[in-house]
Amino acid sequence: MLKITIGLMLFLIGMEFLFFTNRLQCDAQNACREGHSWYRPLSEWIKDPGHLVALRIAGALSMIVSLYILFLAE
Repeated sequence: MLKITIGLMLFLIGMEFLFFTNRLQCDAQNACREGHSWYRPLSEWIKDPGHLVALRIAGALSMIVSLYILFLAE
């Protein structure tokens, strides 16, 4: 059960970072305008267009790890 949970979480993170990075950056801009919170430094980093490649690489790696956990790990 834990394997399925971790695999699905990584799969969802990978989908978000790999295919919805523009929406993720838009949400980060909105969060930075909203006010001060504990995730503001992360939102500042995400909204930088220069970090788009890093987000997509993280998403691809997360998808690969999730598929390994869900289908290949015993």
